[in-house]
Amino acid sequence: MWVSARAHGEQLEGFPDAEAHTNPVYVIRNGKPIRHSESVEWLLKKLDERIANHTARDFEKKEQVLAYFKACREQLASRLP
Repeated sequence: MWVSARAHGEQLEGFPDAEAHTNPVYVIRNGKPIRHSESVEWLLKKLDERIANHTARDFEKKEQVLAYFKACREQLASRLP
């Protein structure tokens, strides 16, 4: 699990708004990462939807895109508790 912070501030007229985002902070408990299986399952479902969508399409780099999504899915699935 990781957490981060995002901030947004409106400036005076004529100046750009300010935005900031921290790098992730990874959370470890008892020497092990915290994993929420429902979140991982949700993300796996979203990846499966993307894989199905790209499988149905014809485009120039289809094989590379599918290989990337499938590799991401494998890595994510390995994080299930």
